[in-house]
Amino acid sequence: MKIIDHFFHILIEFFEIVFIGAAVSLIVFIFIAQLSKVDGDSMLPTLETDERVVVEKLTYKFRDIRRGDIVVAQNPQNGKILVIKRVIAVSGDKIKLAEGKIYINGIELTEPYLSPGTFTNSKTYLLEGEENFVPIDQYVLLGDNRSKSNDSRDWGFLKKEKIVGKGFIIYWPLNKFRLI
Repeated sequence: MKIIDHFFHILIEFFEIVFIGAAVSLIVFIFIAQLSKVDGDSMLPTLETDERVVVEKLTYKFRDIRRGDIVVAQNPQNGKILVIKRVIAVSGDKIKLAEGKIYINGIELTEPYLSPGTFTNSKTYLLEGEENFVPIDQYVLLGDNRSKSNDSRDWGFLKKEKIVGKGFIIYWPLNKFRLI
């Protein structure tokens, strides 16, 4: 009888640990952070395909989204797909593309994260030479590899509620572990 009692005690402890672990994981995933995978070349040279990213969700509850942040967001063309892009312009900015360069509020944007010689061409949105005002709670997101990126030039401004969180750490592959 003692063996059966001991077995049930161990079984109950096991399920308690599993339940608590699952609950903590769920809370972390919903409110604090989630894992994401880079799929494609749109963020080269900053991020490479198949790198794994920890996306933290708390920063933007305490501070505004900033130009230069790397964010994970729902693709406005297909909300089930997540994209990882860089914030180029924030609410209230005036953005203009001209001769392959980006101008924010009339000043050329310095982009040291781009490969030398990168040319930013216009697409369906953000037309060449046209100044656009970024509406409140909306953002312009672009990939660092401009020639291979589907971004705000294709789908326009992105609403704040579509942003999942801020890229925080590359955790895989281990030899490329780093803060973003």
